[in-house]
Amino acid sequence: MPYLSSVPASGWTAAAPRAIPKNSWFTARRCPATVGCRSACPRLVRSAATGPGTVPTWCTWRPRGRSAGRRCGRRHACGFRWSAGTADLRARLNALGFTNLAVLGRGVDSALFTPERRCTALRAAWGASEHDIVALHVGRIAPEKNLELAVEAHRAMQQVGGARRFVLVGDGPQRAALQKRHPDLVFCGAIIGEQLAAHYASADVFLFPSETETFGNVVLEAMASGLALVAYDYAAARMHVTHGETGVLIPYGQAAAFVAGAVELARSPLRLARMRRRAPASLASVAWPRVIERFEAILSDALGQRRTPS
Repeated sequence: MPYLSSVPASGWTAAAPRAIPKNSWFTARRCPATVGCRSACPRLVRSAATGPGTVPTWCTWRPRGRSAGRRCGRRHACGFRWSAGTADLRARLNALGFTNLAVLGRGVDSALFTPERRCTALRAAWGASEHDIVALHVGRIAPEKNLELAVEAHRAMQQVGGARRFVLVGDGPQRAALQKRHPDLVFCGAIIGEQLAAHYASADVFLFPSETETFGNVVLEAMASGLALVAYDYAAARMHVTHGETGVLIPYGQAAAFVAGAVELARSPLRLARMRRRAPASLASVAWPRVIERFEAILSDALGQRRTPS
C-alpha cells in the first residue's frame, strides 16, 4: 500500500497515484504533489504469481493505455509532478500518456560503501583466499530476482577456474529451497550497516540478473564498494555502468549472454581488477547532496504549477 508522510500543506509526495484520491484533503486545497513510480508492476506480477490469474494484492493498479496517464494528470487540481528513477522509465510512462515527468535517481553513501571495508577474515570465513573470485548478490531472495540464473552464472565461472564462492545477502521466500538445492553457497541472511558494507567490499563480482527493477540501489552500493557488475542493460546499470570499464552490460533478458558475461570476467582476472578499481570513482554524480538538490528542484517545480480547477 502507498503511504503518505505528514508534511506541511505546501507539498506532498506519494508512492503511487492511488495515494492521491480525487477528493482528497490536499487536492481540494490545490496542494502541489509529486508521485514517485517505484515498481515495475507487470513484471512483478508475472514473477510473483503462483497460478493462473494470481495477482498480488499489493499490485492492483496498472495504467491501461495512453488515456490512463492523461486521466491521472487531469483529475488533480493541484500541481502534479511524476518522478521516475531512470530515463527509460520516464519514456515508458510517457508512452502510456503520463506527462509532467522528471527523472530522480538515487544516491549512495560513499563513506559507508567503500573498498576500504574489504576484510580478509570475512573472505576466509567464506572459504576464499585473496586470490579467489567471490561473487555476490544482495537483495530479496525471491522469484522476481531471477537468482537461479545467478547460480548458473556462478557455476559456469567455477568451471573456468578462479571463482570460489557465491555469497547471497538477504532473505525471502525462496531462500530455503535455494539453500537446499545449493548447500555450497554462502547464505548470510539480512544484514545492514557496516556489516553489509563489509560484505560488499569483500567480494569481487556482483551478479545482478533481476528483470524487475525500476532502479536497483544495490548497483550503486556494489560499485561504490569496488565490485565489477554483471547486469542487464537497463535501469541503474544502464545509467551508471560503463560496459567493459566498470562492468559487463547484457542485453535485457538474454540469459545465455548473462552467463557468458560472468565467465568472461572469471577468465580475465586482470580485467576484473581494473574494473573494480574504476567502479568507485565513476559514481561522483550520485553523491546524496546532489540527489537531494535534484529532489528539491522537482518539489519547487511542483509548487510553481498550482492551477485553478477546470
